[in-house]
Amino acid sequence: MIPIEHGRNSPPTERDSTPSKGSRIISEFETFQSFCAQLRDSKALADIVRLTAETLGTFAPFEVIGFLLVSPNDPGFNLSQVYPESCREDLQARIDEQIESGKFAWALRHPRPLKLDLQPSDRHLILTPLVTRERTLGMFAGIVPADGLDQENLLLLQLSVVLNIAVTALENLLLREDLIRHNHQLEQIVEERTAAFMKAKEEAERANMAKSDFLAMMSHELRTPMNGIIGFANLLLDTRLTPEQEDFIQTIRSSGDALLRIINDILDLSKIEAGKQQIESIDFDLRQILTNSLDLVRENATAKNLALRHDFSPSLPKLARGDPGRIRQILINLLSNAIKFTNRGEVILRATVDRHTEDGVFLRIAVKDSGIGIPTEVQEKLFSPFTQADSSTKRKFGGTGLGLAICRKLVEMMGGQIGIRSTPKIGSTFWFTVFVETPTPRDQPSPADLAPPDPASTSGKRVLLAEDNLVNQKVFTHMMKKLGCTLICVDNGREAVDRLEQEAFDLIFMDCQMPEMDGFEATREIRRREEETGGPRRIIVAMTAMALKGDRERCLESGMDDYVTKPVQLEALRFVLHRWTVQHPNA
Repeated sequence: MIPIEHGRNSPPTERDSTPSKGSRIISEFETFQSFCAQLRDSKALADIVRLTAETLGTFAPFEVIGFLLVSPNDPGFNLSQVYPESCREDLQARIDEQIESGKFAWALRHPRPLKLDLQPSDRHLILTPLVTRERTLGMFAGIVPADGLDQENLLLLQLSVVLNIAVTALENLLLREDLIRHNHQLEQIVEERTAAFMKAKEEAERANMAKSDFLAMMSHELRTPMNGIIGFANLLLDTRLTPEQEDFIQTIRSSGDALLRIINDILDLSKIEAGKQQIESIDFDLRQILTNSLDLVRENATAKNLALRHDFSPSLPKLARGDPGRIRQILINLLSNAIKFTNRGEVILRATVDRHTEDGVFLRIAVKDSGIGIPTEVQEKLFSPFTQADSSTKRKFGGTGLGLAICRKLVEMMGGQIGIRSTPKIGSTFWFTVFVETPTPRDQPSPADLAPPDPASTSGKRVLLAEDNLVNQKVFTHMMKKLGCTLICVDNGREAVDRLEQEAFDLIFMDCQMPEMDGFEATREIRRREEETGGPRRIIVAMTAMALKGDRERCLESGMDDYVTKPVQLEALRFVLHRWTVQHPNA
């Protein structure tokens, strides 16, 4: 039992010991101060209840004090704390009587302490609801003797003040516990969601890796046979053919080119979406890229009797630094579409400077046609994958609907924008902006670096080809013959390493995926032997169907000097041979 001091209600032992009114007020004030100070330091519900019981005992001679508290999980009133504990059953019985009579419920609605007579009538039960504005915390219950309520109104007021202070402390404690519980729940939720996120991230990374592997395999498996189809078609066109045979071969080549464009579109879009597309930053002749793009589509425009014109602003820089291949890809796509959807009239390519920056310029390039036009409601959809103006367009003109989606993504990767202005039956203008750097004079390449290679410059060069595909060996053999080169073919990297020990070559073309020893391992072995012997560095160029982001870097990291992708064009081979055997023979 907690000792309860009876304060001013205790009978005086001597007349002179009766405290004065002033000293009693000071004592009560000090009691309140001490009570409040101890509550501030209380961290547990049991401590608050105990301190409250002790303080109440200084104002009235309570026989028993109890607290019926409502728990978060049980809305009922449970007699959780009783002082002294030996009086629990008696207090519970008295409370049950008030519950049955309805007075307990009435007390809950009463804002102040309520005094109820008990039988026998020499005791009183005091009930006080423990409530805040937001919720009910419980009920205070205490039994005092009938003669213990001297100055009843003042005593009840003091009880009300103490209990209100206790309620505030209890509420703060519960709020802290709620906060701790919610924080714990949030931490659990965060941990669970973090675990779920990490699992999803790992699954996404595995899926992305699988997608990348699939793209690499598809790129290799599709480009390898296309190299044979397009390569032999081009070689056959340079032979003596009957008109009918030439027509057949032209059809094979154009069909192969169309199939390769579809393959490239699908792979390009997949690479971009997988984050495996790369943007180069090299110096190039801007006007040459623009005019070359026009030259590539001029035959199609002429076949439809369309005028193909251009309008280049004098403010265009002659030399720029960026990705000429991607700019050409966008241009050819827009020009080809303009020619495809225009039956009469003209197609115009315009290029100007949109704005200058400290490092370069934003180019604005537009392709205007006098074709069928595009309705306003479908213009925004055109830059989404697999989208065309309508189903009849696809039936009439063909295509995958990937070209403009790829253009948009490439333009955005180069820091620009793309858009359209179109009027049905009048024509369309597709425009885009891209940022290119402007090289300083000391950074500009020499005219020799930009000039096309002399066809005779590669004649007499000795070339080694490591390639396991017999068709590609045949195509490459005929191409090298046209370039005037002597070619030796081997079937894998191991044979290439051994052959280099016996003969000297001006350049080695190395396929990356071969049996026994692939191109990467063979290149590393060649570089290791060069370092051991101190011999001259051989020029090794990857010639592979691998065309994803990172493939070029992987080739260069293994020790290769350059990189070309299949299907390989004759001019691309001439350019690579010229670069490494004429321009930079000792690189």
